[in-house]
Amino acid sequence: MTKQQGILLAWRKNKVLEQAEAAALLGVPLKTYRNWEQGRPMSAAAFSLIFAVTVLQNIGMKAVEEYKTMRNVSREDVTNG
Repeated sequence: MTKQQGILLAWRKNKVLEQAEAAALLGVPLKTYRNWEQGRPMSAAAFSLIFAVTVLQNIGMKAVEEYKTMRNVSREDVTNG
C-alpha cells in the first residue's frame, strides 16, 4: 500500500464514507476515486485537495464547537448577571 493510498483510505474510513460519497465530496468521478484507493497514481493536486478538504472540515467542526461554547457562556452571563 502506498502512503497516499493509506492516507486516502484512512480519511474515508475516519469520515465513515462510502467510496461514492468520498468521490462526491472531492468532486471526482467514482472510478477515479476507486483507482486512487487501489493505488493507481494520484496527482499532487488531487492529494492536496484531499488534505485541504480534511483541514477545512476540521476547522469547521472546531468553529461549531467554539460557537456552542460561546453561546452557553453568554447565556450564563445573562442569567447570572
